[in-house]
Amino acid sequence: MRPGPASVLTFALLTALAAGTGAGAALTDPGMPEALTAGSPLTEAPVTTRDLTDRRSLALRVSTGEVRTVTVRSDGLLTGSSCTSGGTLDSGTSSFAPDRTGLLSLHSAEPLWRDLSVGDRGTDVTALHDALRALGHDVPTGDRVTSGTLRAYRAALVAAGLRAPAAGDPLDHTRVVWLPEPSVIVSRCVAGTGTDVAAGDALAELPTAVQQAVLVTVPTDGAPGGRRGRRTAGERAHRPDRRLRRMRSRCT
Repeated sequence: MRPGPASVLTFALLTALAAGTGAGAALTDPGMPEALTAGSPLTEAPVTTRDLTDRRSLALRVSTGEVRTVTVRSDGLLTGSSCTSGGTLDSGTSSFAPDRTGLLSLHSAEPLWRDLSVGDRGTDVTALHDALRALGHDVPTGDRVTSGTLRAYRAALVAAGLRAPAAGDPLDHTRVVWLPEPSVIVSRCVAGTGTDVAAGDALAELPTAVQQAVLVTVPTDGAPGGRRGRRTAGERAHRPDRRLRRMRSRCT
């Protein structure tokens, strides 16, 4: 049986539609998406860091030493004083003057306890040499007083604005105020101008030294790793279970 005209026309229309669809698909094909194309090989990548701070408050049991003082070694009326609370006393300077005689503040490993003349020997002489050398004066080595020792002492007095004794005179230890450190902070001035003082009296008080500080409680749920304890005087690294001993700080 032969197809009629209507069947032939329908077939022709379907063929034309198929061809048109194929042509349209060919014309509108976008190709490979850019995101899927092969890129350059990865050779490096940025690295970032982030600090993790696990702050904790710690309770310390602090043991302090005795009150420290700066003392005078002679009797007299304090006619001059530049001492101020919160100020400093520095080795090689003068801050006190009983009976209008200025005293030399001096830090040494051993306080001067006697007058010194040429030929005297002892550990106090060695300490004096080291103290004068720290101030920049030319002094001999050893534990024996020489003319060079007395010359350096006179130079230290003059550098502090004080009157020096005559050449050859012995060193008068009562003209020296001993300091436990090259520079000390004054917590309180004990004797002011116009005060009668006797040998051994305190001229100024210094901050009390912390002898020991021990952790009372230690957090057990802290982040792992080492820690750093903060103090007003600085920092000290420690482990969570470590005791803090002999912290070089002051409490007033």
